[in-house]
Amino acid sequence: RSAAATALEGLRLRWYPTLSSMFRGLEKNAAIVVSQGRPYRVYLAWFAGMAVLHGPWLAALFWAEVWPAVGAGYGLLLLATARLKRRMQTPVWRAALAPIGLSLVLTAGLWSMVQVRRNDGISWRGTRYGWEELVAGQRVKV
Repeated sequence: RSAAATALEGLRLRWYPTLSSMFRGLEKNAAIVVSQGRPYRVYLAWFAGMAVLHGPWLAALFWAEVWPAVGAGYGLLLLATARLKRRMQTPVWRAALAPIGLSLVLTAGLWSMVQVRRNDGISWRGTRYGWEELVAGQRVKV
């Protein structure tokens, strides 16, 4: 049997206390998890994510007739995020920051791949793991 439960009142998780610690924390594993051993996947994910998040705004700068659609899309994103924030009992105004947060997480993943490829692996807790070793030992599949 399986079941789902929430612990909104009894569980708190602080992902990373600062932006720089988030980049450092994701640097060690985001590249391998997203790429599944194929670096181009990280680059494509970053480009596609940024295109979805920011492409409509760029289009609206050049074609005024798309403003209503861009506004409606952004409004729906804000509404969905605000609803989630309210359910999680966190400040609803933070919903407006969702596109910025998503952009930062995507960029942290891209930075992870750049660093891993530049160094041909990662160093974690005093041990060096090469790219091939990371791919061979990968346990998380997405």
